[in-house]
Amino acid sequence: MEQILNNKNILIVDDSPESSRFMKIFLEMAGASVECTSDPSDALNKINNENTNYDVILSDINMPQMNGYEFVNEVRKNSKMSKTPIIAVSGHDNLDRKSESFGFHSHLVKPVDPQNLISHLGYLH
Repeated sequence: MEQILNNKNILIVDDSPESSRFMKIFLEMAGASVECTSDPSDALNKINNENTNYDVILSDINMPQMNGYEFVNEVRKNSKMSKTPIIAVSGHDNLDRKSESFGFHSHLVKPVDPQNLISHLGYLH
């Protein structure tokens, strides 16, 4: 697999361990460094850590503790993350316009095709 995501730090926020694991495997095969968390509050702690920098965040929409819209709103409050691409990843394909109006860069529908995911992220940089 082509290493088009070399040196990219990616954070996956998804309450589905299977979904996170699936995306992590393919993103790492494309050269990315990937961290996963199922808890948006944990993700915010990681983001607010001064020593942590992410090039892209992938976030589920429907999560129990905090939904993806609330999460992206909190991320955008951090000045160092105001321009970072945040991609909504959801099983609902009718949310793409809503996701973008809430501050997501774009929206991918689960199950995410690995090649589409890698290509999509490769075009962001």
